[in-house]
Amino acid sequence: MSLDDLDTDTLVDTWLAQAQVKAFAEREMGHIEMELTHRMVANGATAIPHPAATVTFQGGEAWDKSKLYPLRELVSPEDLEGAYTPEHEKTVVVAESWNMTKVKPLAKFGREVAEAIESARVPTAPRLKIKRRG
Repeated sequence: MSLDDLDTDTLVDTWLAQAQVKAFAEREMGHIEMELTHRMVANGATAIPHPAATVTFQGGEAWDKSKLYPLRELVSPEDLEGAYTPEHEKTVVVAESWNMTKVKPLAKFGREVAEAIESARVPTAPRLKIKRRG
């Protein structure tokens, strides 16, 4: 049977049914992802072993880098090297940036530095990544 064999009402009804199935599936996929995320958080897991998929969890964390400005006065320029890049001009203006991999260890310089870094932490929604193997 081909689409040519179906009347117009049947085509419209089929399309509507498929749209409902798709909406249901998307809702259910969201629920499944929430449940998997919940289980991973409860178990302290960042991955789920599965023969047909790679399932990884990236915790929700971002940084409000505007709150890191006090570090420029609290930490020596030598220690900030690699962690902070001030705004500078090349052919175009390159915005300042913070390398959090290098910023976080600066907390060793005391409570005030650690608090400045911690104040920049912004919770974000955790992300679950599922990728079919093969």
